[in-house]
Amino acid sequence: MKVLVVTMCKNEEKIMPFFIQHYSEIADTILLVDNGSTDNTISIARDLGNKLDTHVVVLNLDTSGFSESLKKSVYETAYRHEMFTGQYDLSIVVDTDEFFYHPHDTRKQLEDYNKKYKNNLVLKPKGYEMVSETYPVYNGESILKQVDHGARQTIFDKCCCFSSNLVLQASMGMHYSSHINPKTRSIVRPRTNRGFFLLHFKNLGRYNRLERVKNMRDNLNDLGKLETKNGINDHLLVSDEDLLEFIDSIYERSSKLDFEALLKDKS
Repeated sequence: MKVLVVTMCKNEEKIMPFFIQHYSEIADTILLVDNGSTDNTISIARDLGNKLDTHVVVLNLDTSGFSESLKKSVYETAYRHEMFTGQYDLSIVVDTDEFFYHPHDTRKQLEDYNKKYKNNLVLKPKGYEMVSETYPVYNGESILKQVDHGARQTIFDKCCCFSSNLVLQASMGMHYSSHINPKTRSIVRPRTNRGFFLLHFKNLGRYNRLERVKNMRDNLNDLGKLETKNGINDHLLVSDEDLLEFIDSIYERSSKLDFEALLKDKS
């Protein structure tokens, strides 16, 4: 079995070492579609990929900024790029702060499900919003060693892992996407409650979240600005005070996660 991980990024040097470390244990290749990073995101990814013996591929976007429509297009097409055609059994398409995880060896679990549902697999993990008071510093360990508090968030249950032969029809943000089997021309039903989690590390340090929102807002192209006015990514329009209040509400709902116990929860 071969696994491809795809993400679109810009200036993610803080989370990138955790991202590469995490997915190096799952993926054969990690594809970074870079939207014009000006920090050390790409060099960090390449250096750590080499150190961990993980193939990191970078594709550079020639674009003036970000929009959800752009990300939708990237996520629908990047895993099917001609350089990957027919080489990978499974694709995992995620944002750079989203970590696909199974507490009993993610790679091994994927191998078992790939054998059972070969060429017709869609996995829908349970989403959790992870939180920490400060931003973790990469020391070679998994981010889960440093950040273990989170809150259930059903809107983050994204069908992000699927057989690479399937055609992804992504919604904005991948929250509601479908996967088409090109031979049968039918939608493949996602497999839920299989012990997989999608952990979202957006809210690591209250003021880091403010900085990320500001950077994202500043990077919007004209289409992205129009999308925001029409309600897509409308959190970018929220005041700092309201955003901090929202973050605090997540902290209040969060607790230390016991994944072994969560495996037993089939709700």
